Amino acid sequence: MKDLPALTAVRFVAALAVFFYHYARFDISGPPSLQHLVQSGYTGVAFFFVLSGFILTYVSQDVRFSLPSERRKFWMRRVARIYPVYVLAWALFGLGLALQLKFTYFSKILASFGSVALVLLQSWIPRAAENWNWPGWSLSTEAFFYLTFPVWFLQAKKLTKRVLLIVAFLLVVLNAALVSLAASTAPLRILAGTPLEDSLGEFLTVLPVMRWPLFALGVIAGRLYTMGWRSPNWVPVTSAVVAVFALTLSPDSTWVHLNRDAVLAPLFALMILGLADARVRLPRIAIVLGQASYALYILQFPLWQLVWGTSLPGKLWQAWVFLPILVSASVMVYQFVERPAERWIRGRYA
Repeated sequence: MKDLPALTAVRFVAALAVFFYHYARFDISGPPSLQHLVQSGYTGVAFFFVLSGFILTYVSQDVRFSLPSERRKFWMRRVARIYPVYVLAWALFGLGLALQLKFTYFSKILASFGSVALVLLQSWIPRAAENWNWPGWSLSTEAFFYLTFPVWFLQAKKLTKRVLLIVAFLLVVLNAALVSLAASTAPLRILAGTPLEDSLGEFLTVLPVMRWPLFALGVIAGRLYTMGWRSPNWVPVTSAVVAVFALTLSPDSTWVHLNRDAVLAPLFALMILGLADARVRLPRIAIVLGQASYALYILQFPLWQLVWGTSLPGKLWQAWVFLPILVSASVMVYQFVERPAERWIRGRYA
């Protein structure tokens, strides 16, 4: 099984887009298209969801998920892959929060939202995702994807190329419908008057089942790739150009927002298919940054909080000062925490 260096490297770009969305979107200046591009950085998470389905399918093509032992091994490997750094980020965020809040208030948040986040359930509970290391909601969603992957993979493996393409189209339509549903319910409130009061639209946006079509689309793309399906070279390039153009449009228009999010899903799948087959020689630093992208993504809130004393976005200059700190810390965490912990867990429970 060959490595996919281009897909490794592009992960850093997606993580960087999310970072600038979190910490530069309110202070960015320049042409409107650049401002809109930064304000659309959250779509990097959708890219990660599609990429996750693709990569898991690619590396699992010979796994016999019909055997319970193989399913358990798969889940153990996913825990080994994401959980050590996730727990580190969880603890660092708690430390930063403890330095800001009174002990009584902090202990309440820790016992409620913190405990839920520790077991990766925050995306299932209104307001829980935003109260403890906000980017962690996507890992809660990924955990659901991992749980469902063996069944969905086995089903996808039974389908012909033609049926897979039809299913991919239906998933794109379903994703567009769910995006529309979340946007249309944004003004509605749920659990009013309780600590869990939230916008229905915001809750639906992070609810794992609402994001599943993106992951499922990645699985379909991965299955097509392993079956030998290749797109012409101009397809991924054109997809990338159209995606960037869509991201430069104003996010203020509901029509643009809905259509952009609906269009991006198939574009991301086509881009990933093209990059998987790209024959390029990348510098070592590009691969290292891609490998450290998960740490960069999950550590951005905890480290920002420790450096600047708040989890809220600041000035643009603060983001630029903080970025090399975050990148350096992420590479070190990948080298000295993520990889050793993953190897230890796999060896311990093999």
